[in-house]
Amino acid sequence: ELGAYCGYSATRIARLLPEGARLYSVEPNMKHLAYTTTILDHCGLKNKVTMLGGILSEKIKYIKDVCGVHHFDLVFLDHIKDMYLSDFLLLEREGLITKGSVIVSDNALYPGCPEFLKFLQNNKDKYHSVAHDAMLEYDNNIKDQIWVTTIL
Repeated sequence: ELGAYCGYSATRIARLLPEGARLYSVEPNMKHLAYTTTILDHCGLKNKVTMLGGILSEKIKYIKDVCGVHHFDLVFLDHIKDMYLSDFLLLEREGLITKGSVIVSDNALYPGCPEFLKFLQNNKDKYHSVAHDAMLEYDNNIKDQIWVTTIL
C-alpha cells in the first residue's frame, strides 16, 4: 500500500489477509503514519502490517533487503498522485511486481493521475486495466474512478 492516510484501507486489507500474508504500507506523512499505526493496533491488526514512514524510493531497498520481500501480489496506490507512474515503474524495475500482480489505483480521475493512465493505455500489450466508475469518497458530487490493472 502506498499512502495510508488514516488507516482505512490498511485496516480493510489487513483483516482479510490469510495466515502468513503481510501488508506493507508506505506513508510519507508521519502524522498519518502514527494515526494508522494506532488504528491498526486498536483493531488488533498491527501484527499483520509493516508501516514504513517515507516514500517508496527511500524504502524499497529496506523492503527487499531487510523485510525479504521478493514479490507483491497486490499493490494499492493511494498516495501522491503524481508519483503513481514513477512508483509503478520502480516496483516493476525492482521485480516486486511481475506477471499476475494486481495494481489498484484509487482516485484515478480526481484528483487524478493522467500520466499513469496514459502510460497504461499506451501499453495494453503489457497491462490489462479496467476502470471502475466511483464517486469521490468524501463528496458524492464528484465523479472518480478506481483502476484495476493486472500485469500480463
